[in-house]
Amino acid sequence: MNAIATATIGLTRDQWHRYSWNGDGPLVGVTSILKLQDILIGGDLAAWGGGLAADWILEHWPGTRTPPLQMREQALAQVSAAREIGSEVHAQIEKILLGQPALPTERTAPYVYAFSAFLAAERPEFLGVEQRIANLTYRFAGTFDFSAVLRDEIALVDVKTGRAKASHRLQLAAYSAGEFIGVEGDPEPHPIPVFRRHYVLLLKPEGYELVEQTVTPADRAHFLALADTYHRIRSWEKEL
Repeated sequence: MNAIATATIGLTRDQWHRYSWNGDGPLVGVTSILKLQDILIGGDLAAWGGGLAADWILEHWPGTRTPPLQMREQALAQVSAAREIGSEVHAQIEKILLGQPALPTERTAPYVYAFSAFLAAERPEFLGVEQRIANLTYRFAGTFDFSAVLRDEIALVDVKTGRAKASHRLQLAAYSAGEFIGVEGDPEPHPIPVFRRHYVLLLKPEGYELVEQTVTPADRAHFLALADTYHRIRSWEKEL
């Protein structure tokens, strides 16, 4: 089988996080759907970045002689740095979970050490790492951080480096609302475990916090309604 044909088998994801199941796609990513909810509750990335930049300016503005344009550039740099730290930390934790060498940088080391403290204290028995789920009925897919036997229950865990927010529970609901787990290169669907617990693992420079989330059938139904709305919006755009 040639490389091009192999690339379309199973649940694949491209660099823009667009998914495809055995060549059927694109399937919208879970995080793209959740942006609808984030915008409504004022927690979208634009609001987060604007707030971070404004806080930095308010902290550094009194008594400064820095020109306004330079202050603006420095504030925006803080937003970029915060976003990059989250991506870097996730990449290094993924390597740790997959048994690959991870080399923390000066700014990511505290978060990686916090994750190591979580491993030492909780001793999770990992069942799946960076697994992809799909729901063909509602045309979405996503990748969860890990599932494990944690505190004697089968649990789904999402790792975050920022603050907890309401849509984190919906993200866990979305993954548990998948119809199957898909593997790139494997054309067969695999069952999703029945998760008894759902957690957000908040990593902070000073340590970690394992926050349990109560994911209800209503949460799953709400996410599916968001997915349906997302597709309706896209369909309306195409008709223009």
